[in-house]
Amino acid sequence: MNVNKVALKELLIKKFNGNYNKMAKALNVSPAQLYRILESNSNAGAKFLGKLIVYCKNNSIDYDKLILLPDVLTAVNEKE
Repeated sequence: MNVNKVALKELLIKKFNGNYNKMAKALNVSPAQLYRILESNSNAGAKFLGKLIVYCKNNSIDYDKLILLPDVLTAVNEKE
């Protein structure tokens, strides 16, 4: 799982007026961690993703747009 950085940044601007500290406090994460995830090549870990999901559920936000799930690969073997 990865964070959709574009959508998360839009949420930051829309709900928190671009204020990293306010968003970090709402998510209960460090502002530095939030900044690194959004502005660098850092990936979000399980704890961050969990806190993001909790925040989204509590505020009626569709977290499916914020979290990118990997494509599931399925193999079908035909019997001959």
